[in-house]
Amino acid sequence: MIYASFRQAEKQIFPSREVKMQKLRFVALFVLLLNGILYLGAQSDPALSGYVYYCRELYGGSRAARSVYLCLDRSVIVISDYEADAGFLFPGHFITKLDAGGEFMWESTLPGYSNSTVAMVDVDAEGGIYFLCADPDAIQLYRLSLSGREPIGGPIVPPCNTYFSKALRTAGGDIVAVGQSRAEDGNEWAACYYRFSAQGDSLASAYWPGSSGAGAHDLALLDSGNLLVSCYLSGNSQSVLEVNPAGEIVSTYNVSMSLFGFGISISAEPAAQTHLLAYKSSGGVSVARFAGGSSEHLFTVPGSVIEDVNSLVVTQDNIFLCGIRGLSEGVVVKLDADGAVEWARYQPGDNATICQDWTPASKSLLAVDDNGCAYWSWGGHAPQVIIKLPPDGQVQTVDEVQIPVANMLTVWPNPMKTRLSIKADPSLRGESVEVYNIRGELVRRLKMTDSEAIWDGRNSSGVDCPSGVYLLRSNDVRNRVKKISKIN
Repeated sequence: MIYASFRQAEKQIFPSREVKMQKLRFVALFVLLLNGILYLGAQSDPALSGYVYYCRELYGGSRAARSVYLCLDRSVIVISDYEADAGFLFPGHFITKLDAGGEFMWESTLPGYSNSTVAMVDVDAEGGIYFLCADPDAIQLYRLSLSGREPIGGPIVPPCNTYFSKALRTAGGDIVAVGQSRAEDGNEWAACYYRFSAQGDSLASAYWPGSSGAGAHDLALLDSGNLLVSCYLSGNSQSVLEVNPAGEIVSTYNVSMSLFGFGISISAEPAAQTHLLAYKSSGGVSVARFAGGSSEHLFTVPGSVIEDVNSLVVTQDNIFLCGIRGLSEGVVVKLDADGAVEWARYQPGDNATICQDWTPASKSLLAVDDNGCAYWSWGGHAPQVIIKLPPDGQVQTVDEVQIPVANMLTVWPNPMKTRLSIKADPSLRGESVEVYNIRGELVRRLKMTDSEAIWDGRNSSGVDCPSGVYLLRSNDVRNRVKKISKIN
C-alpha cells in the first residue's frame, strides 16, 4: 500500500519519465539500424568491392605484368610482356583494359623483341594511352586509341641497348623515363635518363656509367622540377640521385646494402616534402624516410611477409608494398603508418618471362585509389591475374572466383589482318558468334563448329572491313549474351 502510493506520487512528480525512456529506446534502436544499413551499404558499394581477373593464357607460353595504371573512372590498364612458345619464342606485349567492375573491355597486342620494354606513361582526356617502347634499335613514344596505334614524334636512336623501368609525365607535360643501358657485348653498363616533350621530341638524356648490372630503377617528381632517381652504379650500395631536368646530378645519397634485389622503390608522402624509400634488407624489406639529402630508417617488414619490393605507394594513412616472397610468390602488403601489417595478399608466380628476366624489373605494378583500394597485376610462370583489393584486403579466393566470360572467348592473332581464329569455351554452347563494329552495327554472323569459327575480316556482303575496333558476341541457345570481346 505504501509502495503503490509512492509509485503514484513518483508519476505525479516525474510524469514524463516513461515517455523519455521510450524515446531513448527508440533512438538507440534507430542508431543501431542506421549503422547496420551503412555497414551493408559499404559492403555492397561497387567502389569498395574487389575482383580477380584471369588474363587470357597462352599455349606453351607465359605473360608477366609490366605496368598498372588506374584511370580516373577506376578502369585499369595493364601492360604485360609475353612469350608464346611454339617450338621457338614469339615475344611481344599486351595492353589490357578492364572497366571499374573488373570486366574485360579490350586487349591489344604490340609487337616486340626478346629484349624490348614498354613503359606506361598516362591516359589523356579522350582515353588515349601513352607509352614508351624501347627496343635495340629505337625509342618511340606511342598513343593508342580506338583508331589504332600512332607514333608521337620520330624515333630516337639510343647509343646502346636501352630498357625502361618507369616513366612519368611532369606537371609541365614533359615525359621522363629511367632505366638501364648496356653495350651489345655486355661490357658497358649505365643507368640512363630520358626526357621527352609532349610531342615526342628528345629534350635531354643522360647516362651514368657503372659496373656490371648498373641501372636506374625508380623515379619521383620534386616540386622544384628536379627528380629523385634510384639506381645502382657500383660497389655495395644503391644510390638516390637528385637530377635536374637536363639530367645533371645535383646531389647523391648512397644507401649501403648487403643484399641486392629489385632496387630502391620511391614514393612521395602526401602533403609533405618527404619521400619514403623501400628496399631489400637482411631482415626483409626496410622502409626509410628521405628528406634533405639524408634518410631515417623507420621499420623493417619481416621477410616472412615480403622478401623484396618492386613497387611502393604511400597514402595519407597507409603504406602499400608489392614484391615477392620466395622464388615464385607475389605479394601485396598493406601497412599502417607505423609499419604494422594490416593484411597481405599472395599470388603464385615470379612475374618473369624467359625473354624478359634479364631486363630491369618494373616499378609500376601497383596503384591505389582514393578509397584505399589497391590494384595489382602478377604473372610469369603462373596464370597472370589483375586484382583489385578493397580496404580490408578481402576478395574471393582463387577457388571461389568464377573466370570471367571475357576469358571464355579467345581470338588470335590480335590485331588481325586477314584471318582471325575464334575459340569459345564449350560451356558457352553458342551456335554462332556475331561481329559488330563500334557503332553497334552487325557486321557478320559466323557459325560455330566444335566451338570454333574463322573470320576473314569481311562483312556479310563479302566486302573487306576497314581497320578499327570490333566486338565479338557469342550467344547460347537461349540467345543470352555470354561474352563481349574487343579486337583491333
